Amino acid sequence: MDASAGNEFSIRRELREEAVVVILCGDVDATRFEEVRYALREAAAQGRALVVVDLGQVRYIESLGLGALISGLHSAKSAGCRFRLACPQRFIFRLLQLTQIVQVVETYPDLASALGELEEPNPLAHIGSSAKN
Repeated sequence: MDASAGNEFSIRRELREEAVVVILCGDVDATRFEEVRYALREAAAQGRALVVVDLGQVRYIESLGLGALISGLHSAKSAGCRFRLACPQRFIFRLLQLTQIVQVVETYPDLASALGELEEPNPLAHIGSSAKN
């Protein structure tokens, strides 16, 4: 059995009319910091009004991964676009709460909500039972 099989990681990008969706899959650990930070910087540079990071397939995220998300927020602000997180699983949302990232980054329970109204933000204050287990 391949020991690295459980540590598969990928980043996909989907271009939408007014948004770039960055889909992270797997574990976002220290070895992925530069890769995630670069992907988010590139997404912000696309000239869309919004960057959404889909965390629905993230199994684990550590402090440097959270730092890459904050770096993405700064890149988006510098590029004049909004930055949102979508689909965090319950334990990842709890980490976002504990680190107070949800206080500075709009966080939504699903991708459709995150891609919703660009003018009127409706950030998720408490995911509660809506989050994935």
